[in-house]
Amino acid sequence: MGYSDGYISQIENGRENPPKGEKLLKFLSVYGIKEKHFKQLVKNWQEENTDAEIIQTILPKLKPNHLKVIRTMAEQMAKAEI
Repeated sequence: MGYSDGYISQIENGRENPPKGEKLLKFLSVYGIKEKHFKQLVKNWQEENTDAEIIQTILPKLKPNHLKVIRTMAEQMAKAEI
């Protein structure tokens, strides 16, 4: 394909953004995936967020007094783990 093994590995392992355009078509060809099938897979794909990622999206929406409660709880849980 003309790309380094490292670049391909990063894409395969989600450490690099997926290619677009002609690059994407090269990858699909190598993996034997039809573009129409790929688009269907992408359309139906739902991202699975980790608990930490979900919490990070929620925190900015909370009021300061709620943040204080969560901080206290997290500190207590962290102490219990030690």
